[in-house]
Parts: sequence; structure tokens; C-alpha cells
Amino acid sequence: MKLNVGCGMRPIPGFLNIDGTISEGVDMVLNLNQEGCLGVFRDGTVTEIIANSVLEHLPNWEYLFVELSRVAAEGCVFHVSVPHGWDYRPYHVRAFNRRSFDMFCSNVRVWDDGLRRVRTSDYPVADVYFTLQELGFYWFKKDVYRAHRLPFAYHTRKYLGDRVQRFLFRHVGKPGDLYFTLVRNQIPYRRGG
Repeated sequence: MKLNVGCGMRPIPGFLNIDGTISEGVDMVLNLNQEGCLGVFRDGTVTEIIANSVLEHLPNWEYLFVELSRVAAEGCVFHVSVPHGWDYRPYHVRAFNRRSFDMFCSNVRVWDDGLRRVRTSDYPVADVYFTLQELGFYWFKKDVYRAHRLPFAYHTRKYLGDRVQRFLFRHVGKPGDLYFTLVRNQIPYRRGG
């Protein structure tokens, strides 16, 4: 099974398209901002996951991440795209950087405070904590790519060529989106306590 989580107006054929609201092409409507949001799926049944521009809209995106870790089969590829840093849109409630998913990855060293817990929300609604055992090191960080937004991109390509434009997109301009590729490792999912 393949999941397109937070598909919005961009459903993908061949994937189970999940979103928080009813719209054309959405196969299943779920509240992705609550614990156990993917409870309808069995453990280890998903082979590919796409989360394109959804995590920045969820105050408690870790709930979704823990559930995706549970339903992902070994070798499942997880494609995530999020804006780099704050882009000051009123409906974006979380910011991400290159190291945002490091605490979930087995191939990245994580420094914590020795309490083995990570605070997941800075909102006064509740102090929600997950243990690192529950979050788990269930993923292997394969790749991170940052695309830049370049003003006058059409003109730079037309008058300066593709090579110059590729260089400028990589090194110049406003930081755009981050693209992560995570692969589910062989560590079995276990609920922490």
C-alpha cells in the first residue's frame, strides 16, 4: 500500500490519498493532528509514503510521524517536503530545517538532555512529551535537498543558460523547500512508556 498523506488538491493515482478535509480525489478523511490518527492501518503494511507540504500545518506533527513509523514496512521510502525555516504564512505553524528529522534517524547522532525525552509542542495547550523509545530510531536518513526560490528564474535561464541557473538555484536566492528522503530500517515498532 502507498500513502499520500495530506494530499489536499494534489491526489496521486495509485496511492491512498489522505487529507483532513473532503475534496476531489481524497480517498480517506482523517484528523492528522491527533494521536493514533492512522489507527485504521495495520503495522508494517505501507511501502511508500509521500508527505508534500503537510507537516508545517500540524502543531503536533510528531503524532503523525509516530503513526507513519508504525505503519511503514521495512524498506518503506518516505518522501517529505517542507518549507525551509519560517516563511511567515499564517497557516504554517511549524518551522523545519535540515536537522528536523534527525531525532528519528538511526544513522544520525542525536544529542539530548539525558532525560531521554523531547518536547514536541511549544503551545500552552498541553506539555506533550514523547520518549525517544516511542519516537524510535525507525528511519534511515538517505538524502536532504534544499531548493532555492530565485526571482526572475525564467529570465536567468533564457539569457544565462541552464548551467548558470542550476548553480544559482543551488547557491543563491531565498531558501525554498527542503526535500527529505527517509527509508524505514529494520527496527521493529514498539510503543514506549
